[in-house]
Amino acid sequence: MVEISDDKLEEISDSECDSDSNNSNPIITSSNFNFNPNSNFVISGKPISEGDVQQYGYKYVWEYLQYHPDKAKQFSVIVDHISRKKKLEEIFPEQFITQKISQLDTTQLSIESFSNYVMQFCYPPSPILQLFHDQFISAPVNNSTLRLAIFYVYNHLVQTFTNENIWRYNISFHFTGLDIFCIPCIIHTNKINCNNIIHICNCINIWRQRGIYSKEVCDKLENITTNSSIIKSDLTIQSTDFNVNDELGYLNVLYNIFKMPLVDQVYNSVTSKCDVNSIINGENDEYLQEMINDGVEEDFTEAGRLSGQELIILNSACLDLGGMIKENDENFKILRKEISKLDALLNRK
Repeated sequence: MVEISDDKLEEISDSECDSDSNNSNPIITSSNFNFNPNSNFVISGKPISEGDVQQYGYKYVWEYLQYHPDKAKQFSVIVDHISRKKKLEEIFPEQFITQKISQLDTTQLSIESFSNYVMQFCYPPSPILQLFHDQFISAPVNNSTLRLAIFYVYNHLVQTFTNENIWRYNISFHFTGLDIFCIPCIIHTNKINCNNIIHICNCINIWRQRGIYSKEVCDKLENITTNSSIIKSDLTIQSTDFNVNDELGYLNVLYNIFKMPLVDQVYNSVTSKCDVNSIINGENDEYLQEMINDGVEEDFTEAGRLSGQELIILNSACLDLGGMIKENDENFKILRKEISKLDALLNRK
């Protein structure tokens, strides 16, 4: 996998970049350290083993408990099995988070609301990132929207946790994220020939511009998105995994944008609280000040922000649609040539 050593990003070998396996060594940085979970640890004299947790079907909460001894203690004192399972879901809600991931879309509201919810479960980073990775990899090939939404959640979190007032922990979320989620998911996206790669490149450009990751790291990530030599290519994937729903899936975002219920609802809600014409004319300063005091100005600002975001997504969706049309037009040209050749052969007979 990737290591940061003497401020240099090491090369990635073919054998290390398997998107279906995540057993490689984690990234080592000055702000990150290896953590090897013990087979059991003791809270108030009561040992808790990994088996105590996994017997309830929870895959990610074990490491999370070791960083939160107060919550581990709450779990250890419970004897009843049903109550213990309920407590695990309360401590680290794997099942609920997995369900919410399956309902994600690429709208700003969906991404931000989900990201804000899971932020409370992001320390240590490994459990939540491993959950994201597993859901990304296991998503059906034709469900590109879900994979893109999961990547957008990661994009939102790494930008949020750049703020040292929000992320105050010794473990780096950013470099743990590269090792567990970002790099394996980029490789997987290339492996299944998913067009999401252009959106991932946009995220990488944002990271470079905003200093989320160093230029060298971003350059290496871009190289992964375009370098087929690090991908275990299989020609059968290109033919057997094709599904018409994969093409139609790119229209889902466009369909949702055309409906645009979010902006309409927010704007209608704001205008119902005031006399818009009076505000525009500016003839009644007292009324204007009254609306400002009531928070109407902030509501209008929020509606404008959402409208701008919707336009950005609409533009992106139109580019997707244009790219899909262009790509399929080329495919139809090839198909017509093959039909012409076949027709010529048949006519000779």
